[in-house]
Amino acid sequence: MQNIFLNAVPILETFDLKGSTVNRSTPHELRHLGVALKDNDFEGRKLPISAVTRDLLVSQLEADSKLLTRFNLNDYSFLLGIHKSLDGPLPPDDPSRSPGPKYNLFQKEYGGIRSSSGAEVYFVGIIDCLTDYGIKKMGEHISKSVLYDSRQVSCVPPGEYQKRYNEYLGSVFTASE
Repeated sequence: MQNIFLNAVPILETFDLKGSTVNRSTPHELRHLGVALKDNDFEGRKLPISAVTRDLLVSQLEADSKLLTRFNLNDYSFLLGIHKSLDGPLPPDDPSRSPGPKYNLFQKEYGGIRSSSGAEVYFVGIIDCLTDYGIKKMGEHISKSVLYDSRQVSCVPPGEYQKRYNEYLGSVFTASE
């Protein structure tokens, strides 16, 4: 198994994204470097990457979530780390220095995905992917659905979870050259 944050540059922001909004904020007193913020803290940001990389990333997310759905799993998250260069675009990465595998497009630049501007690097992966949608999770979905919009609670049936997760993450990454 490999660390998702196998990075050559410091991560300044970390997010745990699911595409849901109910109870998906990190309290202000807990917000500090190294703490993962959540969907509501992300505040509709868009992350520009090359069109080719975006298409491949979205396809990979769809394939991964399809597999998880097939095994009746849900409640997984997309872990996102963001490095921001304070000095403008980063120079092209020297492949011999990159900590990520040379064959993985999503770890090719400084161990992550370079933004279109070159001033940010995104480190990505799926976490918490072994939660079975059994009786306990069904009960959680039903009880939270009484209080909140059933489509926005974190725990929904795997097929609905997959659809929401893919739509949300597909909207986060934008194609630009």
